[in-house]
Amino acid sequence: MPLARAIIGTLGGIPRALALAETEVADLYAVATALQAAHNAVMDVALDVIALEEGRRLVAERRRPVSSHREGGPAE
Repeated sequence: MPLARAIIGTLGGIPRALALAETEVADLYAVATALQAAHNAVMDVALDVIALEEGRRLVAERRRPVSSHREGGPAE
C-alpha cells in the first residue's frame, strides 16, 4: 500500500536526519537529503489523501439522482 509506505518512510527518515545532524558539518548534505525525502513522502501522502477524497466526491455525485429525473422531467 503506497500510502502506508510513504508514512513509514517519513517516520523513518526523521530519526535518520536527526542522527546525521549530530555528526560533522560535512554531512549536512546527507541531512538535507534525508529531510527532503521525508518532506517528499509527506507530500505524497497529502496528495494521495486529496485524490482519494476527490474520487469519493465524484463517485457520490454520480450516484446522486439529478433533480429533473426525480420530478419526471427530461434527462440531461
